[in-house]
Amino acid sequence: MKNILATFLVTLILFSCKKDDNGPKLEKTFPGPMDTGSLEAYRGGAFWQSTAYAQYNALDSLYVGLICLTYTTDGFNREFLTLGEIPLKVGIYPIKGNNAISTGLDGFVGAIYSWGADDGDVFGATYNHDDENSQGTLEVTFIDLVSKRIAGSFDRLVFKNRNEAINYPERVVFEHGKFDMKITE
Repeated sequence: MKNILATFLVTLILFSCKKDDNGPKLEKTFPGPMDTGSLEAYRGGAFWQSTAYAQYNALDSLYVGLICLTYTTDGFNREFLTLGEIPLKVGIYPIKGNNAISTGLDGFVGAIYSWGADDGDVFGATYNHDDENSQGTLEVTFIDLVSKRIAGSFDRLVFKNRNEAINYPERVVFEHGKFDMKITE
């Protein structure tokens, strides 16, 4: 009888414990100087900002890529978010696939996200855009090629951890993003 009661209690305890579905959390980061522009969004439900700038695509100057960086309190690079193959014209574009800042053009805005470790020169985790579970769009609302400025928004970016690195989340989600930045050479 004691064995049955002990088994019942152990089973009850195991079923009553809640599993931590959230997994590892990303540390708080800071946007840096934002002198070339910014991108802001909600990362995992919390407000997030980054320093940002745009670059012309290496293969076709009719496209740009957005580069977004965050930093630690000590000033080390921490997050790297890039969106590539963005046409230099006002419109709404699907987000699908990898970044295309310097690779071949495929007709879709691409996205990659990574997390720097140590003093920012080592990658802690690299994420690919989750095409299967994220049907996001990016809207370019303003382009001025004389002042070299681009602005717009995106609805949702979902990233999957490429290598399932320990101590990094399996997924990172950015939502309700807005950007306004300079286009640099």
